[in-house]
Amino acid sequence: MEQNVEKKIIAFAGTAHSGKSAVWELLKSMERVPRDIGFVGEAATDIMNTTNLHPLINPIAFQEAVKILQYEREETQLRENKIVISDRGLADAYVFLDASDAENIVGCSVEALLDRYYAVFFFMPYLSGDHITDGNQQRYETSMEELLVQFEKSYAVWGRHKNMIPIPTFDTVEHRKDYVLSKLNQILDNAFQDGVA
Repeated sequence: MEQNVEKKIIAFAGTAHSGKSAVWELLKSMERVPRDIGFVGEAATDIMNTTNLHPLINPIAFQEAVKILQYEREETQLRENKIVISDRGLADAYVFLDASDAENIVGCSVEALLDRYYAVFFFMPYLSGDHITDGNQQRYETSMEELLVQFEKSYAVWGRHKNMIPIPTFDTVEHRKDYVLSKLNQILDNAFQDGVA
């Protein structure tokens, strides 16, 4: 699962209610996205929207389906682009399952999965407010306590990446997008010219 040095995948990681998908959508919709940058949408939400699988009913079968779709999407984009920005990544199996089940599904250690990604942008969650499902009606977390547990597990996995960049919360998603753009430009040698949206 090692990364191709000529091509790079950047994973947007974090919990529900962290704004990562909203920022990902804003980046994808920018008018002047460089031609060699591809985008991979979140597999888990699409699986819940298109199948009978659900992480609370059969978490192992659900994560198996997520892994297959996530990997196919990443590989398709890697064939067509030098840089891929992915909403979530394969190491999430280790967030949502215990380590032995996750390794059985993905076939390798969490370290091997993390090595696949050039960088991880870890979105810190909004741990206040009552609207956890805002922006994604498929979310099944119902309380801030659940969100905090998910955050701790996610950070324990993705935080091990050697190039993990924490993305703090901001008052607006636009401010968060601008911050992410500045970090992307730093690590990709100004791939997004002037950060123009």
